[in-house]
Parts: sequence; structure tokens; C-alpha cells
Amino acid sequence: MSIVDPVREAGSVGRIDVVGACERVCPSCVACRPQPPRPLEEVLARSQTQTLILGGGDATSWPSLDAFLSANAKREDPQSIWLEAPARAFAQGKLVKQGNQGERTELADLARRGVAGIRVQIEAVGEKMCSALGVGDGEAVLREAERLGLETRVLLCVRPKTFSALFGLAKRLAPKTVEVELVRQNWGEDAIPMHPELLDRALREINNVKFSATRIRDRGYLPACTLPQIWDSMPSVWRGTFGRDEADAAPNTTLAACKACVLNRRCHWSDAEALVDPDGVRPIKGDPEPWLRRGAIEEPVPAHIVSKRPATEVICTTPWTTMEIVDPDGRVHQCCSDWTEGDRGNINGSTLAEVWNGPGYRSARRIMSGDELSPLCRAICSRLYDRKFAESELRVQAGSKRFVDNQLLLYEDIAERRDVMRARPLTLSICPSTYCNYDCIMCLHGRSPRRELPDSVWDEIPEYLPTLKSLTLLGGEPFAHPKTMELLRNFDVEKYPDAVVDVITNASLLTEKTLSYLSRCTFGNLTISMNAGDADTYERVQRGLSFETVVSNIDALIRFRAGHHRWFGITLSFVAQPAAIDSVIAFAELARVRNIPIRLMALNTEQVPELDFYTDEARVAHVVERLDELVAYCRRLREDWLPEAQSAREAVLAEASSRGR
Repeated sequence: MSIVDPVREAGSVGRIDVVGACERVCPSCVACRPQPPRPLEEVLARSQTQTLILGGGDATSWPSLDAFLSANAKREDPQSIWLEAPARAFAQGKLVKQGNQGERTELADLARRGVAGIRVQIEAVGEKMCSALGVGDGEAVLREAERLGLETRVLLCVRPKTFSALFGLAKRLAPKTVEVELVRQNWGEDAIPMHPELLDRALREINNVKFSATRIRDRGYLPACTLPQIWDSMPSVWRGTFGRDEADAAPNTTLAACKACVLNRRCHWSDAEALVDPDGVRPIKGDPEPWLRRGAIEEPVPAHIVSKRPATEVICTTPWTTMEIVDPDGRVHQCCSDWTEGDRGNINGSTLAEVWNGPGYRSARRIMSGDELSPLCRAICSRLYDRKFAESELRVQAGSKRFVDNQLLLYEDIAERRDVMRARPLTLSICPSTYCNYDCIMCLHGRSPRRELPDSVWDEIPEYLPTLKSLTLLGGEPFAHPKTMELLRNFDVEKYPDAVVDVITNASLLTEKTLSYLSRCTFGNLTISMNAGDADTYERVQRGLSFETVVSNIDALIRFRAGHHRWFGITLSFVAQPAAIDSVIAFAELARVRNIPIRLMALNTEQVPELDFYTDEARVAHVVERLDELVAYCRRLREDWLPEAQSAREAVLAEASSRGR
């Protein structure tokens, strides 16, 4: 399917129901409606769309399908055609005659005739459940389709008795996006209310699920007002349930909360009987389309690229995706210099392009393609344990054609294990200066001579912005550097529609006045180095400004974000070390009440050997004990934070183990 952003590339994706109800009605289906097959001429008239999805009940049973595919194949620029159907229609055992070629499976025939992808409706998991319901094995269909080079999408039809099994399937299919229709009645039983708390828990744990309203817009999901925390953290779960332009639509009046809800002209949900307490929900306030500011639609890496990957997965893709120039002496790394061995090159005397395909990066790519990573990676790196940057986690972010094409080329470079890249990096991180207005106990920048990057780097950055996902500024304190402020104040959103600027900052300078100068910049995420959860610990560890001032600036930043042209993330970070670890729960609570994500890192003591605690068994045990308390806290209140807490714990233990403890 096209992954060029449909918001920017109008007309690129279209859908048309070519049939009504299936000849054999699926046991869970409440969506199909009887209607005559769509005339061939009407479907051929939709030639203006790049991607055309043929839907309805079972699109493979459309009488004009053969004629349509033949006509499409003869076009000078054929459309990308997708078919929707229940898993049974795509079952591997279904055979079709091919004249002198004998018999072929239907999936193979569709691939041969130019179908780009299939959207599989799945109602059951496992042989026993599929047999009992008389439905197809959707997992087997997906495997076979992807083996044949077809792209795939998934629609799960979930009812109460299949909830756990099908959401379990969604988790197994990650990172593939899974669409869900909720059917609130079991076989032969009356409909029952849905339980928002069960959905809340499932959506927090499985972040690749989205509600579908392709076939029915007024039911089959729960509205955002019933799951306010999910709306706040993952609003794209509902994007498929809203129309693009609902300004003239009549306001929804299903619930008492609808009158004051910002979604009342976009939300078409009307299944009030799905709620135990319909009067207990509260209206949604704020931005009605937060996904537009949040960044982008994401799709899985296309199957034809995935098929090129060797059996052994790359567990960290940064040598192919990232350049970090965080040492003002010009040394370049693929990620945090504290987590890696050596460097990838130096920009003093070389351009960014020369370093990108220079000997340092080529060596790093070869090492990361192999089994022994110790020549490149240190045990303290959290990404070795949570695998956030693994090849399987890659996604294609929608956007302009140039932006998307570079991602696809880069992912193909990784799949082919190329050490010389054809694509440009997706992430560029720079440290403008070592100057910082803080003197943190675990950082040398606040007490070392001031060093700055050469101006040539700033001259090259505009060349990379059209294909960058993010430009990260860190330090020192980046907001204290004039080149940073010049870049942010003059950022051209129209010229660089896809790039965002991430900043790692102590937030001490992010006053309301400073923020007023930054309204033109498209931010991606601002990570605030808190490293403490209370005033005493903060002022002992950070040593530079009051805790209350920084918290006040964080709240100002949250208010600034509410009115910004694109939503951006705010993350609070914490370095796990004995001096601060007793405040880690207070730190988590400070973030939780503001609904701000957290990031945790194990202390790296290479530059501050006086803080090294990894050879002290009692101090290591104390840090791990507090991290265990954080893990328990996350299980109770923020399950989505568990990977951060657990990976920090593992990193501390791994570093201690490497010292013989």
C-alpha cells in the first residue's frame, strides 16, 4: 500500500465496496449489507487513485474481478490493487484453474495477476477455534501471502469469547498494524456491554492496534471519551473511525458528554448500550486531530524488502540510520559515545557524506551484521536488551515522496547488509557546544573547557533536512547556544515538512519568553534531563538551578505544546545512580501526573570514575532494589513504562557482571 501521507498526497488512496454480504455469512460479521455487485465501469472510473482497495464482503467473489485486473494490467501506469476478504476466501487450499498451467492457489494467482496486497479479516486463532467456527486460518494466510511477496493488512473481528486470543494474535503480529472491529455478542447470545478497562489494558500492552470503521462507523469500537488516557497517549487508535472533513456534519448526541466534546462532529459512534454507565464519561477537550501534529502515519516495512533479510536479525540498526556528532572535537558515532567503542569518523576535514560512507561506518555495519558485537557495543547499552532499534522494529513513516523513498532505500540497504549506503541517514544528532549552565555530578560538560563544532556542520544541515526523520540537538545545554536558537527560530516548516527537531535539555532556559520565539519550529520530542524526583536530590545531583523553576518550565512547555502547530513529545529522563535512586518513584510520579513518558539509563562512569559503584555489591543491590520498586510501580500504574524500567535494571546488572560482580 502507498505510504505517502494521504493528507499531503490527496487522491493517492481510495476504497470502494465492490460486493455486499458474502455468500456465506461469517459468524462474527455484523457489518456486511446486501447490495448488488458494483458495475465494472464504475470501478474502472476510479483510476485517479494510486492505490485502490476493493472491499465489501468478499472482494475475491466480485464477478468483474478478472476483467478489472486484466484491464489494470494493461494500463501504462497500473494502480496498486488491494483486496479485502475473510481469511477463508484466501485459504491456501483454494485452487483455481489456469488453463495449460494447471492449478494454482488463489493467493499465488492474485500475486501473479498484479494484486499488491490483501486485507485479511480474521475471526479465530488456532486450528480448533477455526474449525469450530468454520472460518479460515488467518495466520496461515498471512504467512503464505508474504511468502508470495504480497503486502498484508489485518482486520480482527473480536467478540467477548475471542478477546484474549485475538488480542494475543495482534501482539504476535507486531509491529504490523492490526485493525479491530469489536462485536459485543457471542454466538447465539445477546449483546453485552464492553468494559473500557479491559480495552485500556490491552491497548497499553499492544500498541499496534487501531479501531476500524471501514465497514461500520457507528459501532464496533469504543469512543475516545471512554478511554481518555489512550486518547491522550495514542490518539491514532481512533483515526480510522473519523472522516477527514466533518465540519458540516451534525453534532453527535449519543451521550450527554457529546455536547461539550471537541469530537462531536467527527465521532459517529452511537452504540450507547455498549456502556454500563453512559452518563459517566467525560467529553474530550483540546485538539480534535492530534495525530496530525504528533508526526505521522506509520506502516510496516514492505514484504519485498523484509524478504531480503537474512535469518539472523540486526538487533540495532543505528549504524545504518544515525549520525551523532556529540564530541565537539568532531568525532562521529552511530549512537551514544558512552555506549560504543571507538568512533565512525571525524568531520574536521571531512564532509558528513564522506564520513557516512567512510571506513568507520562501513566497519560498524559489518560488525552489527555479525554475531559478535563487543568490538562495537558496550554491555551497558540498554538497546542490547530492549531491542528498541532492532530491524524488526523498523517502520515506514508516511510523508513526502522524497522522504518515503529514502526510508525504503535505507531499509533495503539494511536488509541487504550493505556497508556502503545508497540512502541518507534518518537521524542526525549534534552537540553545538560543551557549554552548560549546570554542573551535574555525572557529566563533565559543566566543568570542562568550552568547545564548539565548526560552522561547516551548520552549513551542511539544510541539505539533510528533506530526508531526515529527526535532527537532535544536545549538549552541554543546546538552548544556551546562539546557533541552536538561530536554527529553531528560522526553521522552515513548508520546506522541510517531514523533519522534526528533538532536543535534550535541562529545561532551565525554557521560559515562556523563550518558547514564544520557537513557534515556527516543528519539534519531535524534548527530553528533559531531570535525574531526580524531589528538590533535595535534584539540587544535589544537577547542581545549578532550583527544582521548582524547572518543574515550572516543564508545565509552561506543556501549555506551549497545546497550542503548537504540531504535537510533540515531552520525556523526562533519569540516570540510575546511588545519589538519586531513592527518588526514582517520586520522579515517576512527577511524570505520571503530567502524562509524560520516562526514559531511564544506567550510569556510565567512564568519565566520572569517582561515581563508579558497579564493584560495590551493596550499592548495586540498592540500585537494583529501587529499580525493582519502579518495575512494580509501572505494573500498577503505567505498564507502557515497563520496558524502560526493566532495561535499566538489566543494564545495571550487566555492567556489574562485566566487573566480576
